[in-house]
Amino acid sequence: MVKNIFLDLGTNLGQGLNEFNKKFRLLNHPNWSIHCFEPNKDIKLNSLFPNVNNIEFHNKAIWTENKIMEFRKQGHNEDKLVGLGSKLECVTKVSNPSNCMYKIDHIEAIDFSEFLSVLKTTYPDSTIYVKMDIEGAEFQVIDHLIKKGTITFISELYCECHGRFLFPSEQHNNADIKNQIFDIENSLKAKVENCGVKFYFWD
Repeated sequence: MVKNIFLDLGTNLGQGLNEFNKKFRLLNHPNWSIHCFEPNKDIKLNSLFPNVNNIEFHNKAIWTENKIMEFRKQGHNEDKLVGLGSKLECVTKVSNPSNCMYKIDHIEAIDFSEFLSVLKTTYPDSTIYVKMDIEGAEFQVIDHLIKKGTITFISELYCECHGRFLFPSEQHNNADIKNQIFDIENSLKAKVENCGVKFYFWD
């Protein structure tokens, strides 16, 4: 029986999962089941952890509904756009690095609330941990989870917040802008904690 479930939302090249493995010792552990989500088709998910037997890979984006969406694939190498900063095209990002190349892909996105519901129904006694690094989509996704009540299925949420996306990059060191970003991100944290879920900023 699965006791613990770890959902890695925005796996990229596996950096975050390796970090959380140091914390939880979850790779190849019989009491853990891991799901990795990464929509970037240039990243070959199955090759990231070839000797791990408790991971299920999903080449999909996390969103508020099941649909095909535009995905901005970004990087510094035209032939292999696996760099950081790729995002759903609908997510607001005021400025992008001038030295980054990108192209638009069409990818499959899932309703994360629906996924959580199925998971909790299948494994009702499991504890669910979530690492969320979905490049600005966290605000819409978390609001959707709260609206649906499925946020409570999560025990601990580790989230990289992207409040900075709402402001030009040259303003990020401005004290007033820093305070606004702080308020935006902490408001999200408070909403999650008000639902009884442990929230940790992660980057």
